[in-house]
Amino acid sequence: MRSTAYMLLAIVAEVVATSALRASDGFTRAIPAAIVIVGYGLSFYLLSLTLRALPVGVVYAVWSSAGIVLITVVAGRRRVALQADARLARHVRHGPHRRGSGGAQRVLEDERALTARVSACVYL
Repeated sequence: MRSTAYMLLAIVAEVVATSALRASDGFTRAIPAAIVIVGYGLSFYLLSLTLRALPVGVVYAVWSSAGIVLITVVAGRRRVALQADARLARHVRHGPHRRGSGGAQRVLEDERALTARVSACVYL
């Protein structure tokens, strides 16, 4: 039972590390790079504890397949968020509030906020 918990934690650590890999920008950004290193280190340590009770073939098959599925889900959620932001950007640029007093200022503020949000999504 304990080995199953170790394997689940190893999968989570690997998914977190893989998610931070893109944000590390070739290991030029310190915090995401540290998350990658610690995440993969923790993942392999927990995987080694799992191997005390379960065969390596089973452990590796479950670990790698679950990691692939979870990374796909995480990447899909980011893509949906970016698509929603793109729809919002179209609305901000072409919406009815552009006409009237102060509309241009609101559009500029909305576009700045949107740009910051999209940048944050891309680097996560």
